[in-house]
Amino acid sequence: MSLECVPCMVKQALKAASYVTDDIKVREKVLREVMKRLLEISWEGTPPQLAHRLGVVSIIKSITGNEDPYKEAKKRCNDVALSLYPAMKEMIRFSDEPLRTATLLSIAANVMDLAAYDSFDLEETVSKVLKQGFTINDYELFKKKVVEADTLLFFADNAGEIVFDKLLIETMHS
Repeated sequence: MSLECVPCMVKQALKAASYVTDDIKVREKVLREVMKRLLEISWEGTPPQLAHRLGVVSIIKSITGNEDPYKEAKKRCNDVALSLYPAMKEMIRFSDEPLRTATLLSIAANVMDLAAYDSFDLEETVSKVLKQGFTINDYELFKKKVVEADTLLFFADNAGEIVFDKLLIETMHS
């Protein structure tokens, strides 16, 4: 992990605390606890591993009683994605390569990681990804594996993104 990730973790903690309360003293208490915890844990591994060890959500819960500081933000992401769902479904339906289009849409929706980004424009990202295509193009191998598979296990990790993943799963199933 890069040392630049450490201040980013603190910034994410502040953002998460801001979702829960406007009280500066409570936010400060959360940050102080996060910084104390940063001194105690290993910084080895990936940023997600560090974030897990840091336990920002647990810290926020213990200080504020709020079990999910991202609840409202996740709802907003889902609402944005759901508002685009009919148009994206039509885009896939009229595509020359529906699976390719659905895969690219699912990739584009990955931007909806609340912990990693302060803001995003999903429609702009979708447009850019559809024009740009795959950065690493293993699509033909992916397509072959999907067609050959009896079962698939799909991991979903972000609110909002799941709506686009649903489009991909529906397309793989058809």
